[in-house]
Amino acid sequence: MPTLAPYGSWASPISVELVSSAGRVTPLELPYTSFYPTRLRSLASGRLATFAASSTEPTALVLVDPDSGAVEVVRRGQELDLDPAYLSVPRPVEFPTEGGQTAHALYYPPTNPDFEAAPGERPPLLVVSHGGPTDQVVDRLSLAVQFFTSRGFAVADVDYGGSTGYGRAYRERLNGNWGVVDTLDCINAARQLAAAGEVDGERLAIRGGSAAATPPCARSPSTTPSRPARATTAWPTWRRWPATPTSSSRAIWTA
Repeated sequence: MPTLAPYGSWASPISVELVSSAGRVTPLELPYTSFYPTRLRSLASGRLATFAASSTEPTALVLVDPDSGAVEVVRRGQELDLDPAYLSVPRPVEFPTEGGQTAHALYYPPTNPDFEAAPGERPPLLVVSHGGPTDQVVDRLSLAVQFFTSRGFAVADVDYGGSTGYGRAYRERLNGNWGVVDTLDCINAARQLAAAGEVDGERLAIRGGSAAATPPCARSPSTTPSRPARATTAWPTWRRWPATPTSSSRAIWTA
């Protein structure tokens, strides 16, 4: 079964190589940044089927002609009428973290053509910690992210140590350190963006759900520069969390 092997710049339409079951490699230029699954289904017509998305396009079922690279959209997951001018296109960032290591994130700048910040003003930052925990950040249209970026927030979607996509050693950083490595990487992402002048270091927030609830909960004034934190998880309520009448535990902290 053919397999797509993406390569090139993350967070922009990437080049892919189509690897046949016989090992033949065919380069393709496709207007997408995310493919799932990467192992494609061959159709009787000779075309290949997969789900694909980009920074400005929702996930869609597409058919790819392996000879020409032509793409036919069969059906989109969402039919959206969005002006691309209001969509924040992320860029990949690398930043130093604990132990001399490097971690990764997607940085979404605030984007709204109807408004302009005052001279010298930097945007507030929302740090997002993905679930899993060995999941990964994917560059595809997220209306949740665009909600914030269209309203003046910058967003850093962090691929903390333990995330998939950077090799075994990177993924195994979280072994025995869940709640430590991920938390520190989120903190250091915020610190790096603030130090670079991209965001306002006095207006930082963090959010996460499920396995990603750990970084918001583990923050403390001595280690974390953020003020508010929000966590949602399906785990049983921890003793230090407020009791809730629902099956999920929800907590909001404001320092």
